[in-house]
Amino acid sequence: MRLLHCLALLPCCTDALAPTTSRTRRQLHLSLADAKSCTDAPTTSTRRRLLLSTATLTPTSALAADTPAESVRKAASNIPGLGPPDVLFPAAAFKGRWKVQRTVAARTGAVSLLASSPDAESYETRFLDYGDGEHVVIDRAFEAESRARAGAYGPGFEAAKARWEPSNPNVCTLESATGALLELKVTKRSFESPGPGGFGSSEYSRVAVAQGGVAAVPQILARRLQTRYRFDDNASVIEALEIQNVYDPQATGFADLNGAQPVATVKSRLTLSR
Repeated sequence: MRLLHCLALLPCCTDALAPTTSRTRRQLHLSLADAKSCTDAPTTSTRRRLLLSTATLTPTSALAADTPAESVRKAASNIPGLGPPDVLFPAAAFKGRWKVQRTVAARTGAVSLLASSPDAESYETRFLDYGDGEHVVIDRAFEAESRARAGAYGPGFEAAKARWEPSNPNVCTLESATGALLELKVTKRSFESPGPGGFGSSEYSRVAVAQGGVAAVPQILARRLQTRYRFDDNASVIEALEIQNVYDPQATGFADLNGAQPVATVKSRLTLSR
C-alpha cells in the first residue's frame, strides 16, 4: 500500500520540477553525473578535470631550474641600465670597515686622471648592509673620499666631498673646495655569485671631470674596472687583483667597449685588513 502511495506521488514530484529553468535541469544532470562517476569508471571529462588538477599541483621549482636567476641576471647585465643594482658581497666575509693597501703592479699607456694614481695608496673602505641579511655593498662615498685624501684623483681633490646614495648606487660625484667635479657613473656591471674563497666583478663607467667655473668644459673618459677577490669566511685579510682600463670615448664611443683598445691600463694588488 505504501509502495502504491509513493508511486502515486511521483507525478506530483515531476510536476514540481516542471517549472524549473533549463539551468536548474543542467545542474541536476551534472550532480547525477558526478554521483555516477563515484562508482563507475571516470568519464572523459572527469579524466580531464583530474589531469588539470594534477597540473596545478606541479611544483614550480622545475620551471625555476630551467630558467635560473643567475642566467637572467647575467643576460641583463649586458644591457645598459638593466644589470644588477650593485655588486653584492657576502656579508660573512666583507661586512664592516677595512684598511686598504693598494699597490700598482703595472702601468701602461698615456697618463690621465684615472691612470695617474700613486704607486702605493693607503686608505679605508667599508661595506654596508644590503638589506637581505646575506649581502653587503661598498660605501662608495666613504671610499671615494678616503681615496681622494690618499691622492688617487690628483692634487685638486684631496679634500673633496662625495655625493652617493645606496638607493642610486650607479652615480658617485666628488666635488672639490674650488668647485671642480668628478663624476663616476656606472653604465653596465656584472659579477659572479660568490663561491668558496672568491669571486669576480666587472663594471663599465663613464667618467666626467670638470674644473671649477660655469664655463668649464668637462673631460669625458670611459673606464672598465675588473676585480677578483680571494678570501676566507670570517678572515681578517682579503686579497684582490684589479685591472683598470681607460678609454677615449671619442675613439670608441660608449655603446660597447668590448674589443676596444684602451689608452691606459693600470694593474693593482689590493690587501684589505681589519
